[in-house]
Amino acid sequence: MIKELPRFIEVPEIDQKKLIEVLKRNEIKEIRHFVLGPPGTNIDQASHRWAEETNLSEKSKYIYCKTPEKAIEEAKKIKDGKVLPIFWTCAVYFNLYKVFFENPDTVSFLIVYPMKLDKMQLCTRKEKLKEIKDGIPFHWKIGVHPSPAPLLKSLKSTILWTTSNSKAAEICKKGRVDACVTTEEARKKYGLVKIHEFGSPVMIFFGGTTKKGAKLLKKA
Repeated sequence: MIKELPRFIEVPEIDQKKLIEVLKRNEIKEIRHFVLGPPGTNIDQASHRWAEETNLSEKSKYIYCKTPEKAIEEAKKIKDGKVLPIFWTCAVYFNLYKVFFENPDTVSFLIVYPMKLDKMQLCTRKEKLKEIKDGIPFHWKIGVHPSPAPLLKSLKSTILWTTSNSKAAEICKKGRVDACVTTEEARKKYGLVKIHEFGSPVMIFFGGTTKKGAKLLKKA
């Protein structure tokens, strides 16, 4: 053992059904979800749907964060002994390996939840449609989160990275970019028009907790 080097939290294996049973116990008064925002991201939708399907919505509160890394940072600040912090990530988040190995003091994959992505699509503002003739104009700027950015590799437009799919829709609405890759929920929220739909493949989402969260689960 070298004291300068970290160790992962050792927790017993627990199946998802047993976990839900524990989460419903009175020892846990609130489940505080830290999710990628603004509202409308796939991670946001997955966390809400998971809470609904497990009948834990009444116990759930949501905090929107700029990045999954920020979600972990905020989750670690929870001091209340009856509040369970849950930070959400996604299997295709481009920095997931860093999230895992840079936070050995967390349980990154406590919850494993499959869900279809919310109609990933390329959108623009209505007034920009007239500029599309034989394809996406070269001079356009397209806002996209780094994870789905490879979907645009065949385009020669300028790609501007954003912090989330929902954020991409927000800056498109504001005119900072000409188009964006986003979700159906975000498209509707910001009044954008769909140009192309990539589809809705099944994705795996993860809910993790902190060392204090793990202790609360053990106690419950």
